[in-house]
Amino acid sequence: MRFSPYDWSAKDMIGGDPALDFINTASDWSGGAPVDRLGGYEGFVDWAVIAGVVDDKEARRMKAVASASPQSAGAAFDA
Repeated sequence: MRFSPYDWSAKDMIGGDPALDFINTASDWSGGAPVDRLGGYEGFVDWAVIAGVVDDKEARRMKAVASASPQSAGAAFDA
């Protein structure tokens, strides 16, 4: 899978449900190597705020925890 971080906005939330919008974070499945537009843990947290899954306060907490333990954040995202 290739990583191509994307600058998410509310206009990108078209699935009608966060689960469907999450599926839409990967693209180009039919062309061989899919593209992951989250790009990593921080991108996931940014996406989660836009999708309404977490609020800004929780996002700051998640990023602070990730800063304190980057390996854990990477492992959580890769799992």
